[in-house]
Amino acid sequence: MATKTSNYEFNKPEQNDFYDVDVQNENWDKVDEELSEFDDSGVTEDIKSFPDFLSKFVTGNKVAITLRNLKAGLQFVLHAGQIVNNCVTDNTGLPLSAAQGKALKDLIDTTNNNLSNAGIPTVKKITDLYAIKKSGFYCYDAGASNAPMSSRGGMVIANYLSDAWISLNVVPYALSKIYTNSKYNSTWTGWSELDSKNDLTTVSELLSQPPSEYCTFSQWAAIAERSGNEVTLSFNVGGKIKEISTIFLLKTLPEKYRPKSNKHISYRTQEGYDMAIFIMTDGQIQLFTGGKAVSGYFLRQVITYPAA
Repeated sequence: MATKTSNYEFNKPEQNDFYDVDVQNENWDKVDEELSEFDDSGVTEDIKSFPDFLSKFVTGNKVAITLRNLKAGLQFVLHAGQIVNNCVTDNTGLPLSAAQGKALKDLIDTTNNNLSNAGIPTVKKITDLYAIKKSGFYCYDAGASNAPMSSRGGMVIANYLSDAWISLNVVPYALSKIYTNSKYNSTWTGWSELDSKNDLTTVSELLSQPPSEYCTFSQWAAIAERSGNEVTLSFNVGGKIKEISTIFLLKTLPEKYRPKSNKHISYRTQEGYDMAIFIMTDGQIQLFTGGKAVSGYFLRQVITYPAA
């Protein structure tokens, strides 16, 4: 009894079967059909990319399936007829030739050189601000390494002297702030925010004469002025101070004029008294007479310090 092949089901007569032309012709008809008919739509659910095509283009498939898969996979294969050797087409599905890519690069290089020769700076995009190795203009996106603000991109002006000496000025996008950082003798100093115009606005006020159990005033003139983060106190105060052996409170400053750290100044009055004034971070203005009674202009000082 005849058997059949596993893929195309050709008839396989046994050794003791008589030759039958009809059986042979049936086999040839199957061959003819399999070689002439296949799904030529070029579409199959199993092939959506070139890797899919490679995974399906394997031995063991029927000829019709192999031809179907081949046509479906060829749409993901670049061929010479698709390459565009010009820069005028707007077809997004066609690739640009290497020659045109080289021509574009040459044009970009020439343009950058012309801009540089004309004194117009070019801007390079970076991902790490500490990796800058050349003076110039740079830009970066949010998330760049070693930026003053990780959540915001910005522009960089770099002055590069060597790997040990670099200065950076950064303006974050959509933010009216400027940050500076320097590499000083191979060590970065860290980001600092520069004062803005609003920070430098000058405010001042007259400080009122305080009540005091230790002082009798014949003259009181005191002015506090702040410009940016710098405070200046001007005093022209005269009268008498009782004999007191301890430091005593003269007046408390408004908060915006208080110092970043305690300030101490020793001085001699025009009448020859040795005294000291203390400006404290809590705003207290304190005096010390050394335990002597004092008279005359006992506080004529101009004192400047960083604000808190």
